[in-house]
Amino acid sequence: MFTKKELFIFAVSLGFIFGIIFIQNGIAFWGSVLIFICVAIMINVSLNCPRFLRENKFRYKLMIRITPKWEELVPYVPKDCEYPEIFWEKIMNDRELVGDKDNALLGKIFQYTAFVDESTGLKQIYSNHDKCFVQEIKESGWVLGYYNDIKEIEKKYGIPKEISLKELEITPYYIGKLTRDENIGYFSNIEDGDFLSRIPTSSIVYHLKRLASVWGTAMVGILEFPKELKKELDEHKVKYLTRNFIDARYEWSGCRISKEFQKHPKKAGFVLSNDEMWWHTFSTKYMEVSLNLKLFHAHDYEDSFSDC
Repeated sequence: MFTKKELFIFAVSLGFIFGIIFIQNGIAFWGSVLIFICVAIMINVSLNCPRFLRENKFRYKLMIRITPKWEELVPYVPKDCEYPEIFWEKIMNDRELVGDKDNALLGKIFQYTAFVDESTGLKQIYSNHDKCFVQEIKESGWVLGYYNDIKEIEKKYGIPKEISLKELEITPYYIGKLTRDENIGYFSNIEDGDFLSRIPTSSIVYHLKRLASVWGTAMVGILEFPKELKKELDEHKVKYLTRNFIDARYEWSGCRISKEFQKHPKKAGFVLSNDEMWWHTFSTKYMEVSLNLKLFHAHDYEDSFSDC
């Protein structure tokens, strides 16, 4: 399917071609008129809708929070422990364990802030966990990995060796099991069967940017997603959660925005509610990914689905 921009260029080019043909065949007046109309249209579009004639590039801030579901990854929380977080904290604060607790993944949540300028290719990513800028959004390592404490962990907390030494890779796109290649001493690539959960985060961010460009913000309640994104979410069994509102005092209303405004998010394929959101959270069995996107100067953007 052609975009509006491509159809516009094709139509104007066709107008120029026919104008030249008319002139060459002695129909100079109509040929000149046709060329004049094409030039006038190009000038009008350039002045009133300049972004229509160039590829749209976004500048935005994206906060990403990755929450592994440790109670599913390490299903050994005692039945009398109401909150799994207390159990993880107890293990990590156990003074009798001498392993590298800073590098253990158990119980941790990973949050990043990315600043992106697509027009220049600039991208800066800050990791709250590492407390510095990083090259990519990815964490990998052992769940516990205390080689000297394996027997003690199993005895005191009931977590078997194969779970403590499980090596995971955690990104906004998936959580998977790593395997170490004994010949080279490094982790090998994750195979398809080693993915525990997948979330189409790249597609989600793409559509949120489109939403922000027509609505002014992406941080509103979503009742329906664009069809292509909905298909991806369903394929990976991803659920959209509605609990992360901008203010915890208010409950999710789920009420659609006023009918007079519904046409605007429809351009991006969304149906919205009146709820303001702090996070858009997407959940699978083993992980949750929460996103907060702020498009800089959202009112300046006019994507290929705009009225222009």
